[in-house]
Formats: sequence, C-alpha cells, structure tokens
Amino acid sequence: IDSTRGNGTSDTSALTLTSLTRLPGATVNFSGTNWILDTSTNQILFLTPPTLGGGSGTVSTNQGNLLPYGTVTQAPAGVYNLPVISGRNVLPMSGYSTNLNTALPGDVVNINSNVTLNSTKSIAALMVSFTSSITMTGQTLTVTNGSFLITGVSASMFGGTLAFGSAEGVISTGANVVYSIGSAITGSGGLTLSAVGASQGGIGLSGANTYSGGTTLSGGVMIES
Repeated sequence: IDSTRGNGTSDTSALTLTSLTRLPGATVNFSGTNWILDTSTNQILFLTPPTLGGGSGTVSTNQGNLLPYGTVTQAPAGVYNLPVISGRNVLPMSGYSTNLNTALPGDVVNINSNVTLNSTKSIAALMVSFTSSITMTGQTLTVTNGSFLITGVSASMFGGTLAFGSAEGVISTGANVVYSIGSAITGSGGLTLSAVGASQGGIGLSGANTYSGGTTLSGGVMIES
C-alpha cells in the first residue's frame, strides 16, 4: 500500500482506506514514496483502524499501537521499519530500545550490533538492523506481540529459544536479507515468514522447533535443515 508524494516542496499526499481485513498468514507493507509517512505531508489513513492482534493484546508505544503483521518502507531509499497506528495514521516506529539485555517487557527493541542475551527476557517486538547476530545459549527470548523484522543483510540468531507464546510469530525480512535462526522456536499461534522488496531474501530455520499452528510463507524463501 503506497502513498506517493510529489517532488515539490509544497506537495502533499493522503491515501485514505476504509479499513483493513487480514486473511490468515497475510502481511502488509506500507510505503511512502518521495517522503516518509507522517501525519501531514505523506499520509496513509484508515477510517476504521485495523485490528492490531498480538498474543498479549495491544502494544502501545510512544507514538501509537504496533501492528504486528506489517512493515513500513520509504521509497526509493529502501528504509525499513515496524508500523504503528497513531489515531488513524500509519507511521514508522521510532523510540526503540537498543539494548536487548536491559529492555523492559513492553519495549520494542532494535538491535544494530552483535549481542549475547545474558538472561531470559520478554519484549514486545524485535527488529534487527545491520549485520547483527544474537547469541542466546541457554536463554529464552519471548516476543509477546509476535513481530520480528530483520533488515541486516546477513546475520543470525542461535542457541536458546525464541518464544512467541500465544501470538502468531511474524518474521519479515528486507530486500536481499538472508537470516539464519538456529534457536528453537516455540509458540501456539503459528509462524508466518514474509519478505519485503523486489529482491527478496530468505530465512533458514535449523533449530529444534516445537511451535504449533502451522507455517505460512507469504514471501521469500524458507530453508529448513
């Protein structure tokens, strides 16, 4: 779903949608072309905001409520982000926590360097940017909202357990991203794998996964070993 603003300094664009109905396993990418999505210059709006979902209910951020099955891109720059619904507007997430080990249960965490998880941790959602690896040996990382966005071109998560609880796990990758998950994935809400961008990447799953609820591949490539 794209809103394209003109190149003039005074140009504005607003795309208004009645609502958004999601089919099982579906994902959505909101794109702002020539300008980031905001509340005045380049807008995507809903008359009726979509159902947010998430295993632990609504995840509120400093901007609005996180949409777990979506992504936001800025074209043509190709900047990826998680989407929040602020009132009726779709906006790129900001105000991330950047330290996984000190993050609080309601935080949305953006990791931009290699990290070792020191203890069992619960967070709302996770984004991995740059080429960042997560080592979780002996630990469990619970993502209660189910949203996991990967934009680093080549990175990995290994050891321990990646838990989604009752939420549907939605793992999305940016263009050309190849990500390997060797951690065991658990949860009862199923797993959806999605890829954003023309040059779609893939996700490798090599852990002793025990999640239930089925697997949906809505884009990219899934490799199991």
